[in-house]
Amino acid sequence: MKIMRLQSVSLVWPLALVTLALSPASEPRFTPIDGASIERTLEMKGTRELKSLVMKFGDQSEEVPDAKIHVDLGWKYVVVDEFKKCKADHIDALTRTFESLEKKRSELSTDAKGAEKKRAVEEECDLEGKSVDFKWNAERKEYDVKFAGEEAGDKELLTGLELDMDYRGFLPEAGAEVGAKWNVDFADLKGALMRPGGDLPFHLEQPPRPMDLRMRDAVWDANQGTVALELGAVTEADGAQLQKILFKGTNTVSASVDAEADEPGPTKLALEDELTIEGTLVWDVKAGRAHSLEWSSKGGMVLTVYLPAKGPDGEKATIEQVFTFDTEYDYTGTFKSR
Repeated sequence: MKIMRLQSVSLVWPLALVTLALSPASEPRFTPIDGASIERTLEMKGTRELKSLVMKFGDQSEEVPDAKIHVDLGWKYVVVDEFKKCKADHIDALTRTFESLEKKRSELSTDAKGAEKKRAVEEECDLEGKSVDFKWNAERKEYDVKFAGEEAGDKELLTGLELDMDYRGFLPEAGAEVGAKWNVDFADLKGALMRPGGDLPFHLEQPPRPMDLRMRDAVWDANQGTVALELGAVTEADGAQLQKILFKGTNTVSASVDAEADEPGPTKLALEDELTIEGTLVWDVKAGRAHSLEWSSKGGMVLTVYLPAKGPDGEKATIEQVFTFDTEYDYTGTFKSR
């Protein structure tokens, strides 16, 4: 009994020291360091499952029975950032190496006769294996971007790149305490969440239609919603002080584009999308940077395709194909020193 009592007492003081050590920890701030090198691995896996397909012509509407479309899609990026020059929380110069860039999509559907069709595509990015320099231009208040060193490449590949892959937009105001809550517009976080590092120039063997590209831009611009965040407690793991930032919210999209003069195919595309999101960003307080990220979204998407047709008397008419999907996406990110 005496030994057990001594053991129980001996366990108390280490726990007390851990509590004391964690209680005065610095708040989550971004503090880049000259010479630091961070490997970032980011991945998305998602599905879209057709819920219904409805055909509309004038005042007539008919659901297509047994219609089936299942889409699996995903991407994975591995990049390494070398911090060349930093001042306080600002990066003046950084070199990013795109070690691995993957993007793929597979689709299983049925045709008008009920036969299954399978299609799989992989997109390539010409930045894979290349390094890019970001250098702050104080006069223009933006980063100049170029291929690193003597590397050559098409400058058009760099136009959509963004330096920020640090998730600074998730951090609370200075002085925030555990339990603090705040809101952020989804538009201010969408880049970090859905296009980390910017709009990377992936491409297919067969280029997409101009109308599809305009629709992609319209959908991106139409993203809106609110994200609620909460600052969690600090915990210690392997000598690191880690603090969770919990977040959840909504994201809605309402976008459409019309065909331009003499453009073949649909006369119009329209998309309505509504998602709920929830996730956790883990911040390494001592290192002053993100440690890991995990979040998911679920919702429904309605895509309407307007097709040119002719009415009973040969007049111009429109057929609407209304695709309703259930959607689900999972995102992860890990960040480690090299």
